[in-house]
Order: sequence, then C-alpha cells, then structure tokens
Amino acid sequence: MSKNTRIVLIFGGFVTAVAAALYPIVIHPMMNIDDYRLKVWSDPFSRK
Repeated sequence: MSKNTRIVLIFGGFVTAVAAALYPIVIHPMMNIDDYRLKVWSDPFSRK
C-alpha cells in the first residue's frame, strides 16, 4: 500500500468516526424536532 493511500484511509476513518459520533447529538435531533420538543407544564399550584 502506498503512503498516500494509507494517509487517505486513516483520514477517512477519522472523519467517519467523528461523523458517527456527532450524528445522534446534532443531526438526529434536527431532523426529528417533534421528538425533542419541550412539553408545556401546567402550573402545579393552580394559580389564576
């Protein structure tokens, strides 16, 4: 294997690992906003 191919594979693996780690943190919540929407709480003391 040539030196350039090895560097490209290592760099590509690093980029893939970073993308796999960021997917559940950044991309999934942005694509599924309804799952992460905050619910409005009712007042536990029933103030009016």
